[in-house]
Amino acid sequence: MTLSIDHSTPLSHKGDPSTSLEAERKLKESGGLSKQCEEVLEAIKQYPNCTAGELEKKSGIPYMTIQRRVSQLEEANYIKRYGKRVCWEMKTKQTVWGLYREPTKVVGHG
Repeated sequence: MTLSIDHSTPLSHKGDPSTSLEAERKLKESGGLSKQCEEVLEAIKQYPNCTAGELEKKSGIPYMTIQRRVSQLEEANYIKRYGKRVCWEMKTKQTVWGLYREPTKVVGHG
């Protein structure tokens, strides 16, 4: 699967140490960033309406990887927020994630 996500936006912040900038560069160049986005999207497809904590438990993807990639997937309209509730795994209030659904188009006959 090839996702259409703009990875040109910096992930690190202005005050981050040079090691963060280097890690970001390597993640992008290796294709690891795209792979992480694809893995998180597949987990959300398989386990919709879950929090990041629940996705970690069900998919095995580290919690911080999920947290870091959902913003990119949301920005690219692959997923969206379905409110907040207490996560069954972490017992804290978290965002519930699900697939972004385009409005159904009605096609006329005749």
